[in-house]
Amino acid sequence: MGQDNSTQQNPITTPDNHTILNNSQWHSYTQTKSNLTNKPGTIFTHKYTSPQSWQETINYLKYIRTLRHPNILKYSSSYTIPNDRIELIISPTISLTQFIPHCSKSNTIQGIRELVSAILFLHDSAKVCHLGISVGEVFIDNFNGCWLLGGFGLARKIVSTVNNEILSLEKFNLLKKQLNEDEAELTNCTSIDVWLFKQFIDDVIEATKYNSLLEDLLDWLDTNWFELQFEDILNHETLNNSVTETIEMLTNISIMDRHAKRKFLESLPSRLNTLDESVLAFRITQLIFSTHLYMEQLVRNNIIPLLLIPKCKKFSKEISGNQEYILNALITEDTYKQFIVPLIIRLFAKQELQLRVILLKYFKYFIYLFSYQQQTLIHSHIILGLRDSREELAKLTFFALGELTSYMGVRGVTGKEVRPIFTDVRPRDYQLTVSNNDVIDNNINHMDVMQPIEQNSANTANVQISCENELSDFFENETKQQENIECYNIENLNEADLLSELRKPKFHLGKRENNFPEPETDELLLVTDDSHKQTLLELSQLNSLPNNPIENGIDNLTDIELDSNTDNGKPEIAWEDWDPF
Repeated sequence: MGQDNSTQQNPITTPDNHTILNNSQWHSYTQTKSNLTNKPGTIFTHKYTSPQSWQETINYLKYIRTLRHPNILKYSSSYTIPNDRIELIISPTISLTQFIPHCSKSNTIQGIRELVSAILFLHDSAKVCHLGISVGEVFIDNFNGCWLLGGFGLARKIVSTVNNEILSLEKFNLLKKQLNEDEAELTNCTSIDVWLFKQFIDDVIEATKYNSLLEDLLDWLDTNWFELQFEDILNHETLNNSVTETIEMLTNISIMDRHAKRKFLESLPSRLNTLDESVLAFRITQLIFSTHLYMEQLVRNNIIPLLLIPKCKKFSKEISGNQEYILNALITEDTYKQFIVPLIIRLFAKQELQLRVILLKYFKYFIYLFSYQQQTLIHSHIILGLRDSREELAKLTFFALGELTSYMGVRGVTGKEVRPIFTDVRPRDYQLTVSNNDVIDNNINHMDVMQPIEQNSANTANVQISCENELSDFFENETKQQENIECYNIENLNEADLLSELRKPKFHLGKRENNFPEPETDELLLVTDDSHKQTLLELSQLNSLPNNPIENGIDNLTDIELDSNTDNGKPEIAWEDWDPF
């Protein structure tokens, strides 16, 4: 449990821009960061105005530090200057008053149900009356979209009789008036929370215009509020539908038995097809990527593709193992950008193997929806996969970096200045025509030079090479030269003959400090004809080179600089420390 941090250093960094809450007790600042925990959060600040308001704020801290529930504000830290101000940091949130005009019907119903669940916990488990339920005291979690209950300034332990001191507060004048009109008497202070909840529903209807959706619930509360318990409200038909049922089961799946879990997961894809898109993106996807869910094979194979692949014509004609999920994708591009992209950025920050493999597997389907700044954010996390000892992870990482190069450029991915190294010797009018009628021109930047290899991929597209008549003589000469080629294997040479061939000036591949290495090879293919000789050397191990760069902590080699004008016609190989990542 958190405690007040009464240190001289203020643990809160307050930004210039902040949002004022619609009450006199707190001011809510966004985009804050704690100097103690270095984590983002939302800050509440209360300035001393009167002993009563100060005592209410102290009471607020008392309850929020001790109460733990998924739908109650999560305490992080606090800072108190006696008789001056109190500053409270909680998990990142926004006020419901800001969010509710943009909240969908399904999210509103689910949020109200979560609020009822939190109040029921207060009454049954904590034995506490809230006495402050209002739209201004409810917040939305920035990460998972849950509704969170705040406003514990008036909270107190449940007593059998209603204290007149409570009803004397100005905010309960309307309650007293209604009690007199109905000639009703409160038998328990929990009934005050029911009445406040009724007022809350009325405010939600006014803010969202969902009259038809919540009218039945409001009419029922108007008639029976003084004798209702929150358990009765939780079971009301308005707060129980396919959305709430699905979220409830996903939340509690870790305590389900194996048979029930498997049956639910098998039916989940058909359930998702009936849900609102905003609920899928804002709520369901968050739950699917909880550890106890994405580790399930059924979830990885049947559900995650539906959520990670956006609904887009870009992939509708693609032939791959994921074609079924491409055609049945559930989330459109705009909704994907709003909800799924921020989630993926947070998931890439986690160093969990199975999660990273899932993200890299579907990387090419969603990366085009990221802005350049967002691509930069995940780039630093992606390249960590190249330092992992698992070959499969490294392979997927290279494929992802290849996709990322199309959007960030070579310099953006490697972090180094780049320049042309290879020469394109094709004539200007030389073209490669692919079977899908796309033409790859001389600009190598337009060529798809790196494509992931799918295990069950369709037959590779036939490549047709077309050239002008002036190239015909060139190919005829090449054919004649190849007729005189003589090939022989290293196994047919003794050591003396091999070294003799290698030390001829024309065959030097490079040198290091004037000493050409004598590599250990599995195979050496020497090709010679009447006009020239070439040596093709395939090294079985990089360790055969002296001063192995990998052993010395060098991740990559720079360009091989070949200069035919060096002494004795021996080109040199330049070695430098260069880690592009």
